[in-house]
Amino acid sequence: MVRRRYLAVGGALAIAAVVAVVAVVALSGGGRSETSVADADGTSEGITVHGHWVIEVRQPDGALVSRQEFDNSMLSDGRKHLAGLLAGSRSTGMWQVRVLAAAPADLCLTGRECTIVEPTSVNASDPGFFPNLVVSLVGVGDQLQLSGNFTAQYDNAIGRVSTAASVCGDTVAPASCDDSLLTEFTQRVLLPSPVDVLAGQQVLVKVTLSFS
Repeated sequence: MVRRRYLAVGGALAIAAVVAVVAVVALSGGGRSETSVADADGTSEGITVHGHWVIEVRQPDGALVSRQEFDNSMLSDGRKHLAGLLAGSRSTGMWQVRVLAAAPADLCLTGRECTIVEPTSVNASDPGFFPNLVVSLVGVGDQLQLSGNFTAQYDNAIGRVSTAASVCGDTVAPASCDDSLLTEFTQRVLLPSPVDVLAGQQVLVKVTLSFS
């Protein structure tokens, strides 16, 4: 049985500091979220959140079938979640990567959606969930990378992708924050072109979140 709940977060959250105010605002396109940082002298500059995806489809023997790269958009709940983390009012621990079929037909055993989760996910043993997600810091420790894979059970095409982060209160350590409660973080509703997948082929997914 799939044990998954979603957090509905409403209202605005402002984070005040002595010399800076960070306001998380609406996302412009292209997988970038602009954040305004005001310094003590009144000047400000933008902080951009980049979300970059790489999807590869491979045959069971490892031969590359196709590769597609694209950017995603950060959702409003993702911005609120990030603001809550910066404010210290919540914590996060586990991540999920979700892949949805373009056509209204099955891609994995549970339907159109295939979900890549971490090995200790509460859904790790459920059909349609693939517990091999690796969460790591890359670059010089300034980028978050999510990578994993799944095997398609049916012929279809990938048309939508998203990431989700676990949500816990500020008294819960990240190591203890499982994915029984999630908030959507980023998504791409329409890919540049649907990624065709045949039953038995492996889909490798890598998502890199970076900041500039």
